Amino acid sequence: MNPEDFIPGGFGEGVQPEDAFGPPIPNTNDDLGIPYFESDLTSPQRQRHIFEGDESGGGHRAGTGIPGKTEFPESWSDRKILDNIEDIATDPSSTHQQISGRPGALRTRRGDPVRWKAEGTRDGVDITVIYEPAGEGIITGYPTNLPANSQ
Repeated sequence: MNPEDFIPGGFGEGVQPEDAFGPPIPNTNDDLGIPYFESDLTSPQRQRHIFEGDESGGGHRAGTGIPGKTEFPESWSDRKILDNIEDIATDPSSTHQQISGRPGALRTRRGDPVRWKAEGTRDGVDITVIYEPAGEGIITGYPTNLPANSQ
């Protein structure tokens, strides 16, 4: 997989954000001891944001109970949540839309990484993913067709 495959039309000429989406790293630490490939698309800090929440939001693991937040299905493990989020971010058939910066740019005028939104459905759950191809990689991911927790 190449980073330019994740963005419709590619990144064009010039600097390519390979550092944001590195090659998959083999890992055999899943619950059943079955080998899987864990990519480096989502940092540990961003995983914590997605699963547990932090000062900027997040908290989408089932049972977290943060008011106003949607949660992934209770039957989904952290591994399944992360796999589905990363799959949507890297799937060319997902809907990808640049949400900051000039069209086609990798950085905003202030120098911040441009952000993109990817949307897709996995196992009946609509998921939105926010990512920075030339920055932190995946920023967050959350379900959009499940009820939000009570305020």
